[in-house]
Amino acid sequence: MSETLSSKQMEARLANLEKHLRAENDHDLDGIMETYGQKPRVVINKYIFEDLDSIRAFHDTFGFGRHGSFSTLRVREKRRFICDDAIVVEATLSGKHVNIWQGITATGREFEVPACTIYIFDEEGKLADERVYFDNQLIIRQLRN
Repeated sequence: MSETLSSKQMEARLANLEKHLRAENDHDLDGIMETYGQKPRVVINKYIFEDLDSIRAFHDTFGFGRHGSFSTLRVREKRRFICDDAIVVEATLSGKHVNIWQGITATGREFEVPACTIYIFDEEGKLADERVYFDNQLIIRQLRN
């Protein structure tokens, strides 16, 4: 059962989430990492990252840094659902395929898929758990067609 958050706690969470999304869209890897707490966990579909180094490496190799499988990655928020336990963001994820991803050589094609992310926060309002869901097969179809 969740506790009711103070307005100050919720403001801290919302501010950190805004910083996180802005940093992703700016491809600011250091800014992304500043939004995580001390012992975060990130789940991207079935892949689990449980330390800051692997979380940073995922963001960089996917393309949220300046390098990676995709360039021009964008997270476009469509809807946000806020509760005491988490913030859920329904979004569109898009980018351009510029490097090998899941064994597929760079195609130069763009993709766009719906995504849903559940953000869970620690006591300081930093990200403790981030669960991202999107359809890998939909991306693959767009890269191959």
